[in-house]
Amino acid sequence: MRQSRTTPRRVTEWAGLVERTLRGALEVDHVAVLTRSSPDPAPPAGSPPDAPPVQVRPGGAPPEAEAGDLLVVRHVDPAGRPVDLVLRRVGRDFTTLERRLAVGILEALERASRDEVRPAPAPLPQADVVDALERSLHDLDDMVVAPLVDRLAMVGNRFASRLDAAAWCLGRRTGDWAMETVTSSVRRRESVAGARGWPRRTGASPEITWRSSLTSTALEGGSVVAWRGEDSEVAQILESWGDLETLVAAGGYDLDARQWLLTLVGDETSPDLRQAQAALSAAVQVALGFPRAPRHH
Repeated sequence: MRQSRTTPRRVTEWAGLVERTLRGALEVDHVAVLTRSSPDPAPPAGSPPDAPPVQVRPGGAPPEAEAGDLLVVRHVDPAGRPVDLVLRRVGRDFTTLERRLAVGILEALERASRDEVRPAPAPLPQADVVDALERSLHDLDDMVVAPLVDRLAMVGNRFASRLDAAAWCLGRRTGDWAMETVTSSVRRRESVAGARGWPRRTGASPEITWRSSLTSTALEGGSVVAWRGEDSEVAQILESWGDLETLVAAGGYDLDARQWLLTLVGDETSPDLRQAQAALSAAVQVALGFPRAPRHH
């Protein structure tokens, strides 16, 4: 499946690739990628349709006025934003051929970024899913009087361990879009090391914000899945949590009408956790206390 959505991480990777490539190809000393607030000006009248990008010094000086050891090439990044790529080579001027080579390199990198394909995660063995569900149900039978958090945490640990998830967290809804993180566990810390939004317990319980209608559905007793190679609100949330690939979450109400959400995330070594959606949803509902058998008097 082709990744149709451009992410901040992808733009950063593109900028790094541009810098490394131009440094190596042209032996430049400094490369800067500057985002411009306005698009390129219209080409002069009579310019051929395939004319190369205008090369301009900062401040608007025409190409013929620029110093020989400074080259500015106007281009667009993978997000479609206009950028100035400023190349500096101390003590040696850029030749006309090198100027054309810089433009050609940028065009090649742009084509490569458009053609980037993210491979789908490995299939999740259904025998592992069945085993995780059955073991969870068995353990829940022995936890009838256990606190609700312990019951849900057991499900998180059982599924994460059996399905090789990178981490899991349990949240309780505290507002329209906010959830308090009650407990969590990270099995591979390097996968969430750079995460901005992944919950970490540092004294007070951290809050996590999910601005997605899909999350609201899960909190009402449903479930949600995501893969970072797709274009969805939940996939965007997943990308902010570090080097993670897939997500599966299930939630619902407890007997006191509080809403909970148990979330599992997988990294590049994890199988496709989306394929555990039905099993996790079933285990979470049992842990929450539903369905309950009617009392007989």
